[in-house]
Amino acid sequence: MFTKFYRWLLRASNGRYASTSLVSTIEMAKLQIRVLIFISLFGLIISGCSDDENGPVINDVTISSIAPTSPATLLIGEKVTISFSYNTNVSGGVRIFIRPMTGSELSENYSASPSGLYTGSGSSSSDFTITLGNDVHVDRLRIQVWNDDQTELLDEHFSTVDYHFVSTVVEITEITPSTPKTLLMGEKINVKFEYKTIVTGGIRIFARPITEGALSPNYSAHPSPDYISPSGNSMGDFTINQDTPVQVDQVRIQAFDSDSNELLYETFADVDYRYLSATASITAFGNTTSGEFCTGEDVTFSFNYKAAISGGVYIFIRPFTEGNVTPLYAAHASPLHTASSGTGTGYFTIVASDTTHVDHARIQVWNSTQSTLLYEELIPVDYTFLGSRAKITQLEPASPTTIALDTNVNITFDYVICESVGARIFVRPFTGNTLTPSYAASGSPIYTNSGSAAASFSITAGTNVKVDKLRIQVYNPDQSELLYEFFENVSYTFN
Repeated sequence: MFTKFYRWLLRASNGRYASTSLVSTIEMAKLQIRVLIFISLFGLIISGCSDDENGPVINDVTISSIAPTSPATLLIGEKVTISFSYNTNVSGGVRIFIRPMTGSELSENYSASPSGLYTGSGSSSSDFTITLGNDVHVDRLRIQVWNDDQTELLDEHFSTVDYHFVSTVVEITEITPSTPKTLLMGEKINVKFEYKTIVTGGIRIFARPITEGALSPNYSAHPSPDYISPSGNSMGDFTINQDTPVQVDQVRIQAFDSDSNELLYETFADVDYRYLSATASITAFGNTTSGEFCTGEDVTFSFNYKAAISGGVYIFIRPFTEGNVTPLYAAHASPLHTASSGTGTGYFTIVASDTTHVDHARIQVWNSTQSTLLYEELIPVDYTFLGSRAKITQLEPASPTTIALDTNVNITFDYVICESVGARIFVRPFTGNTLTPSYAASGSPIYTNSGSAAASFSITAGTNVKVDKLRIQVYNPDQSELLYEFFENVSYTFN
């Protein structure tokens, strides 16, 4: 186009300067130079634009979905399908290639779909797989955009993924019993699984217990048949057999070739199984799990047990307070339980004279020589052990008040008497820290067990006599031993 324009200008110029002279020759040369400068400037302006009529080149490829989603473990030959959208204005169209990467290199033994020719905008899909090997890790996808004859790379970017391609896949579908669980030695854990494989000679699959990263001690487990079919489902089992406790924190599944020489696949499932050689549990609380009891009063329990140990077991239930055995307790002894399972009863009490709180009942199982603790559990309770006691519940007239001399104040109180021989209860008026002068008060019969009773007092002489406390005391029948004492604030004025 520029050449034709240049020739036209020359013809026009030659026509103008048909009668040439030295001057005309110089003028025509100047004109030619101006034309060349114009053409050069015009060419620079045009060259700053794209060869396309739509402005700057666009090559936009965006992944919209990947199936199966990452992360995933796939069988060799299984495809990963990538759906994407594109937008391009490159004349002639573009080709889009999505390829698997392992680190900075293309994954070994990959196979991937070719590319069509894409123009304008739209959506499409691509796929790839790994055709050979075991545990090939694909950690990135490379997306490249080329021109139509693949002579020019127009764009390249990467997307992070996590695929493992293996020759065998095993998936745990169920583990029973459910976790967490305490089991007796010898009780089995069953593991159901599904498998897929491309190994033609068959595979073997093993489920095993793991404790802190290693095979659990003294386990026994199922053998494995040869799984010849390319897919299927089956199950295995294992147990633990020893005297001391074992914690199983994982189940490991491994698949080997039929000769059990090559590990084809391995996976782990987190669990929480506690294996014991004996267990026991409280099944009934004779006095519920909370309450107030007299010192020396028994709280009783029923329990059942299971034991997988020769020689029998001993079972003890003891009171606990703030993390330690409660001081001054008394409790049942234990017979030797020789059956593999059974039931029993137990009790404990507190013999201290002070108020004592028990926050747990501890049950323990020991071997026949009481040299090995086989099982222990703490069960929350809320027991308070007290001696004989009394509590004022009502005053008539009510405090505070002013009343006449020789007028009775009537007192109602509740009591609990722990002594089998009974006790006497006295209520007396106090002024400051001493008995109020000129008081008269009721005596006391012998009270037993628990109940409600009444007492009274009055002031017989004086002016503006103040009573600011009432003292309640519990004595043994001959009043030689004070069992309980409490002061309650009041405000009476006697005139």
